[in-house]
Amino acid sequence: TAGNPSATRIVQVYAPLADWRMDEASWNGTAGEVKDATGNGFNGRARIASGSTVVANTLSASPAFTSGARSTCNYGDFDRASGPTRTNSYVELTGIPALPTSFTFAAWIRSTNPSQSGQRILVRDDAQNGWGFSLGDPGQAKIRFFNRNIQLSGAVSGDGSNGGCGVFCLDTAAVITANNWFFVAVTIDTSAKVITHYVFNASGTLVSNTSAAFTGTWQDGTGLAALGGETAASGEGSTPAFHFKGNIDEVQIYSGVRSQADLSL
Repeated sequence: TAGNPSATRIVQVYAPLADWRMDEASWNGTAGEVKDATGNGFNGRARIASGSTVVANTLSASPAFTSGARSTCNYGDFDRASGPTRTNSYVELTGIPALPTSFTFAAWIRSTNPSQSGQRILVRDDAQNGWGFSLGDPGQAKIRFFNRNIQLSGAVSGDGSNGGCGVFCLDTAAVITANNWFFVAVTIDTSAKVITHYVFNASGTLVSNTSAAFTGTWQDGTGLAALGGETAASGEGSTPAFHFKGNIDEVQIYSGVRSQADLSL
């Protein structure tokens, strides 16, 4: 990442637990090729869950974040309908630890079809017993966080809504537009039992903010975690709807709950 802006806005203050910058020149499915920049060793590799199309790769033509001399570099290129066609693509994450205490997920995303349901950004739900951070799950241009082991408690605050999916689902407002970069983050406070979404546009303006309390005990899913789609081990992995349509960059996991100020430019 040129100029070390980190693309997420919080790296200058907090060290991430995992940091996939996707700056590699290319991916071809080799183990460990998608590097975890923290040095913690949570490297991944490009995969496809079914079929015979090429795996996810990297591009550099249109960076997620640019400010003066600072800019992000390459970014992940996932499912696409043309040149080259890709379906069911994802990055398998090996060895990522369980996350039983408070943490924050953050990423840059750009979707060609933000209303396509189920576009996974980061997920660990192989056995339908975990969680997911995704785009378009309700069939609209919303960011969703779900966990199958907890339940919504009380009203949703801010501009979002309860997804009504039978388990904990919290959706942002429908603010994601096609072919534009957005910075998205979700904080999971397992002590206060509150989950909060933030969505910023590429200029750094907060365009959606919502939160909700939950009951029950946070539990991590079993199986592999993945970027950009459900894995081959998941029944949903072979369904194109559960893979990201477009680009993902600078995916990071932080220990603790980061504030809006931490996440802002």
